[in-house]
Amino acid sequence: MSASGVAILEAQPQDLDLAGVAARMAPYQAQVDELLRRYPVKRAALLQMLWLVQGEFGWVPRVAMKWAAKICEVSPVHAFSVVEFYTMYRQLPWGRFTFRVCHNMACHIQGAEELIAHLEKRLSIHAGETTPDGLFSIERVECIAACGNGPAVQINDDFLFGPDGLNQLQEGWHPTPEIMDEWIERLRAKAAAEPQPPRSDEVGGIVLETAGHPGAAGARAQVQASGYAKPPPPLRVTVKASDDGRSAAVSWLAAPECVDTLCEVSTDGGSNWQQIGNIVPAKVPGPPGPKTCSVEDAHGAAVGTQRSYRIWSVLGDGQRRASVVVEHTVPAAQPAGQEGGQP
Repeated sequence: MSASGVAILEAQPQDLDLAGVAARMAPYQAQVDELLRRYPVKRAALLQMLWLVQGEFGWVPRVAMKWAAKICEVSPVHAFSVVEFYTMYRQLPWGRFTFRVCHNMACHIQGAEELIAHLEKRLSIHAGETTPDGLFSIERVECIAACGNGPAVQINDDFLFGPDGLNQLQEGWHPTPEIMDEWIERLRAKAAAEPQPPRSDEVGGIVLETAGHPGAAGARAQVQASGYAKPPPPLRVTVKASDDGRSAAVSWLAAPECVDTLCEVSTDGGSNWQQIGNIVPAKVPGPPGPKTCSVEDAHGAAVGTQRSYRIWSVLGDGQRRASVVVEHTVPAAQPAGQEGGQP
């Protein structure tokens, strides 16, 4: 989660270096090996590698980002940008017990703000902060799919359903400030009885021996057969008339996976279509990616004539997909010095 830059810098452990992180992460070597086996392109494993780090440290120190970046063969800045983007990565030490309270609309109208305010007052911290003893944190979260028991509350990753139960749904039950007080005392007692918090992976662990990516060593997965997904439609279809109005330039944006794009015109409102040109995106100059294509329609039609245009994208297996239909009315010739055209 994003936090104050000063607070983040002040929280960085001064006695932790890359070697120290590697030593802490050594027990996870089997998971690391499995992730690298599963993802032949190592950078694809970065998200889960950072989860392993957070599972060990409880947050993601900057030096641990460097460790994950080194393992996944990306820059430290890239790893930092991932942690900064995804709010469930923590950039500050977090409490052993986190009260996560949903503040979206359904929970807001059920008293989320009042519940958060009560927790803040009771624990003497604000949402996004941790108590000085490192025991409790409060976190505002978006919808966690428990609207019927709003305001939805999680304690760490467990849903609070009922005054004494976690993950045991009780229809019609809703948390109250009094129940939160009871849980605070219950968790204080738990921390006193178990000084060392049990180590856990917040996302349920990384299961070994999965099928993995089709290109991974030993994988049983197969590449999807052609035709499992529709071709992407051509986008940004525009029609621009020439100055004399007797021709029109039709342009569109084609996806790079298309082997061909076809331009068609209709003069009867779409009942019949005629191909007037085609452009192969791979032959259009420019950097890799979507290509802007264009054909000229030298129609010579009378002023006021209505013409309809559409573009087809074509994949290698023959699948086709049409763009939206763009209507064009042939304009009169433009006076010299004025730019013609009709979007």
